[in-house]
Amino acid sequence: MRTAVLYNFLAESTIIASIAILLLFPVRKFLRGRLGNRAICFAWLLVAVRLLCPLTLPNPIIHEIQTPYNYDQAHIRPIAGQLRVRVGDAIDDLWQSALTNGLKSGRTLNDVKQDAAFQIPESLSDDLYEGRLAHRVMNGYIAGAAGVTLWFVLSNVRFRRRLRRDRIEPISGELGERYRALCEEIKAKPLPVYLTDPLPAACLVGVIKPWIALPVTASPEQAEQMLRHEMWHYKARDPWWSAVQLLCCAAHWFNPLVWLGAFCSRMDREMQCDENVTRGMDDAGKRAYAAVLVQSAARRAQPGLPVLATGMSMPGRKLKARVSAILTDKKRLAAFSLAFAVTASLLLVCAFATSDPNAPEPEPEYYDYYANAVRLDAVQYGAPAQPALSIADADAAIDRVKAVLKSDYMRRDVSEGNWTAQMLETYPMDVLEEGYDVTCVSHETEYIAYVRRNGVLSYIDVQYPSDWDWNDEERLPMSRVPDFDRLAAYALEAAEYMAPGIQSRMEGMYFLWEEHPGGPDDVRLIHFIFRVPGETDWEMALEYTPQIRVWSFGQGNG
Repeated sequence: MRTAVLYNFLAESTIIASIAILLLFPVRKFLRGRLGNRAICFAWLLVAVRLLCPLTLPNPIIHEIQTPYNYDQAHIRPIAGQLRVRVGDAIDDLWQSALTNGLKSGRTLNDVKQDAAFQIPESLSDDLYEGRLAHRVMNGYIAGAAGVTLWFVLSNVRFRRRLRRDRIEPISGELGERYRALCEEIKAKPLPVYLTDPLPAACLVGVIKPWIALPVTASPEQAEQMLRHEMWHYKARDPWWSAVQLLCCAAHWFNPLVWLGAFCSRMDREMQCDENVTRGMDDAGKRAYAAVLVQSAARRAQPGLPVLATGMSMPGRKLKARVSAILTDKKRLAAFSLAFAVTASLLLVCAFATSDPNAPEPEPEYYDYYANAVRLDAVQYGAPAQPALSIADADAAIDRVKAVLKSDYMRRDVSEGNWTAQMLETYPMDVLEEGYDVTCVSHETEYIAYVRRNGVLSYIDVQYPSDWDWNDEERLPMSRVPDFDRLAAYALEAAEYMAPGIQSRMEGMYFLWEEHPGGPDDVRLIHFIFRVPGETDWEMALEYTPQIRVWSFGQGNG
C-alpha cells in the first residue's frame, strides 16, 4: 500500500471516527433509556466500519477545505492535506522561533544552529517536506500495529491454554437436558459446554469454533442463568464483534479514543445481552439473574479486553448500571430508535465522502524520490573540487551570479538587465545561511538567486518565458535520454561549480525523470537529485536539447 493511501485512510478515519465516538458518549448517558441498547450497539458498529473501511466517495463541497499548500493534491486528499500542512506549520514555527530568539539574544547563527531546540524541529521540517518523515511515521505505525496484534494473539493463546488445561468434563445429566431445552427456547444451536475449575464465572470462548466454559462450583440455578447469558452472546454474534473490536484497536492503536470506545462498546453489548436474557422475565427472575451478576463480579470474572471471550459480569459502577437497567423498566421508543439508526447510517455515508472530484489526476509516483528514483552509482564523483569563495558585499554577490549564468553550465546572456542584491534578515526556509538575494530583470527573462557568504548558490533559477505553452504531461525514463552518462557527469560538475564542496558531502545522486515541457525550441529537460545527509536535498533541472545547460539548481524547492 502506497504511503499516501495509508496516510489518507488513517487521517480521515481517525478524525471522523473520533468525533463520532465523542458524540456517542452523551448519547449513551442521556438517551439510552429511550433508544435502547440495540440502537447504541448499532452505532458502535457504524463507528467500526468508519475505522476499518478505506472506502472514499466524491464530495464537491470538500474542495472548500483544500489547502493550496497541499502540493500533492492528486494523492493527498483535503482532510489529510490540512492535517499535514498544520503539522508542518507547527514544526516550522518551532524552529523559526528558536532561530529568531537565538539571534535576538546576540548569539551567532552557527551557535543557534547547534541547539537541540533548533536542530530537532529543523530536521523534522526537512524530513516532512522531503517525504522521509512520512516513511518513518508509517514504519512506526506498522511496528506499533504489529506489536499490539502480537499482544492480542499471545493473550488469547495463553487464556485458551489455561482454560483447556482446567477443563474437567462436558456437562451431562439434568443440567445437560436443561441446557438443550434452553437452546430450543431461544432458537440457538447448542455449543459444547465444559465444566472448568478454577473458573470464577462462565465465558464464551473463541470465534470459529466457540465453546462455553462453566464453573464447576456454580449451582444448577446459577449455571442455567450463566448458560442463558452466554448463549445470547452467541446468538447475537458477539464473538465476531469482539474480533472487530480488536481489529479496530490494532489498526488505531495510537488513538486513545478507540481504546475507550472499545471498552464502552463491550459494556453496551453486555447490557444488550442482559436485555435479551431478561425479556419476558418476571421481577423475581430478574432479581435472580442480577444476583448471579453480582456474585460473578465479586470473583472478578470479566476477561480482559485483548481476549476473544465474553464474561458474564464486570465490577464497579458498570455493574451497578447493568443491575439498575435490569431491575428498572424503561419504555423504549421504537420510532426514536429507528430515526436514530437511519440518521446514523446517513451520517456514515457522509463520513466516507472525503474525495475531492476537482483534484488533479494522479501522475506516476515520481514524488517518492528514494523509492522510485534511479540511483546513479555508475557516475564517478570526479568533478574538480571548487574552492570556497568569500562574498563580502552585494556587488560580489552579483558578480558571482553573473559568472555562473555566463559559465558553460548555464550559457545565459547577462549583458543587459537590471541587477539588484540585498542582504536578507530572515533567510529562505531551506537555506538558513547568511547571504544575498540577487535578481536580474531583462526584457527577455528574469533570473533569481541566493548566494551564501561562502559563494554557494542555495538556488539559482531562470524564470520560464511567459509566452511558452508548457506541457508537463510527458515524463519519460532515462532509457529514452541519449548519451545519459555524459549528461549525468555534466550535471555533477555543474552542481560542484555552483555549490563548492557538495560532491565531497554527497551520499548519492539520483535521476528522477525526463520531461518534455515543449516551448518554441522543443526544450527537453532531465531532473536530478543530489542527496546530502543532514541537508535538504539539492535539485537540478538540466536542459539537454536543443543545447546542454542548467535551467535551475538549488535546495528544496529552490
